Amino acid sequence: MTLPFANSIPTPSRPVHIHTIQDVWDWIVSHAKDPAQPKKDNPHGFRLQYLTKLQSHCSGAPFATIFAGADLLVEFDQNFPKVKKGVHPRGDLPQDIETYKKWRQGARKAIEMAIGATAEKVELRSRQDGWTELLSAIKLHCTDGGVIQNPKRAIPVTKLAEVARRARIEPWELAIDGTLEHLKGAFAVPDDREHLRRAQRFLNDYSFLPELAAVLPEIPASVFPTLCQRTALPMHIEAFLAQLVDRAAMVRDEVSGKDSQSVSDGTKKGWLSALRHHLRSLSQCPAEPDLDYNAPGTNLATVNNVAGLFHVDHLKATLRQTEAQEHLPDHLSHVSAYDYYGAIMVVLSRNDLLDDATYKAIAKSKFMKDGRELANGMTDANKTWCKALITDPRATKRFRNMHRVLMAKANEIFDTADAEGRSLTIAEITQVRQLGTCAAASAIEYAGRPIRLNNCLGLRMRGSTRNFQAPPKRPTLLRFRAC
Repeated sequence: MTLPFANSIPTPSRPVHIHTIQDVWDWIVSHAKDPAQPKKDNPHGFRLQYLTKLQSHCSGAPFATIFAGADLLVEFDQNFPKVKKGVHPRGDLPQDIETYKKWRQGARKAIEMAIGATAEKVELRSRQDGWTELLSAIKLHCTDGGVIQNPKRAIPVTKLAEVARRARIEPWELAIDGTLEHLKGAFAVPDDREHLRRAQRFLNDYSFLPELAAVLPEIPASVFPTLCQRTALPMHIEAFLAQLVDRAAMVRDEVSGKDSQSVSDGTKKGWLSALRHHLRSLSQCPAEPDLDYNAPGTNLATVNNVAGLFHVDHLKATLRQTEAQEHLPDHLSHVSAYDYYGAIMVVLSRNDLLDDATYKAIAKSKFMKDGRELANGMTDANKTWCKALITDPRATKRFRNMHRVLMAKANEIFDTADAEGRSLTIAEITQVRQLGTCAAASAIEYAGRPIRLNNCLGLRMRGSTRNFQAPPKRPTLLRFRAC
């Protein structure tokens, strides 16, 4: 199906010279008639105030060092998330939630305009194609008395149209194999997946309307799966997991002789999620000859002995796999992994699939101990000490300049060796590396990313993962250890 007014004008490419917030600032100033007064006779000049506030939120770091990465919008969204469910995502900033929302929208708009995203969006939404007809049909049925009772559900379709136009996909092509991959390749930010998923579900729900059906595929449109859907387990395995959880949740009343559920339904759901994680990870675990471990294979549908998949060797393998991936997007964090494997061991031990000695050995592993420490957080005494540090202007100033002092000491070692015409000794190399590590940690904390109170409060003060030391008799000598 084609429309006579289909538009094939290519989407304008984004400027390649916009790499940092300094570039965004320069772009806005370049539209001023008088560079000395960048806000005068400049329709975008007022946006500079949002960038100034952004710099303030980044501890006054130079514009050229803020978000100097591959994608400004992605980095901005990561450091200054949207408000969700009325919860302030950056409670450490001196802005109430409404002020933060307004500032975030203004700062993000400035970045979008500079990188060309706004102009691209206007061009995409002005096209006359199948999406134009579809959006008009949806608008028709969103009016008073229309079939679509909740017009807000239709809002994500605009985002779907924008991404699909960028990927050169028409509405009637939404069910073709490979469509999801093409749409994914046209995402502007990772959050686009969730918006498109909602839009796809909306279109499938209202595809019975004649005006929508005229430009939609005859079969339901493909829908982006959730993370759990992408790795669904076979039915016989799901049934086995449900049995494990039900048995683990029951406790015998010694007086009445009857069994009753000892945990909440929410806890049982958490146990199921943990068990599923183990099996999904197991299919990705490689063989490790050094540890005498052979992977069980990737086809879970052909497995008959499901209990064997929870053998202690497999459990350790997925724990290693989880540890190796915990820093990646869409994977369990260290704390969540600690909770998951704690739940797994509880369920297995209550089903006599894990003996006490193995339970204790895994619980005492470094990854689990570190996870427990991270989950428990800092003690009240340490929190009080750190709060005193970051609220003392003098200590804060010393901390902010610490990377310069440390780098000066490192350079002094280099200069001394050069003046004597020799190479660095082993001891000097070690000392330079220590100074460089501490200097880098200080610089990253204050300039590389926006400073947060919980960044300081999250520093580990004790245990095997301790990375912040402060000698009690000389509190100005604050030291980091590389993690």
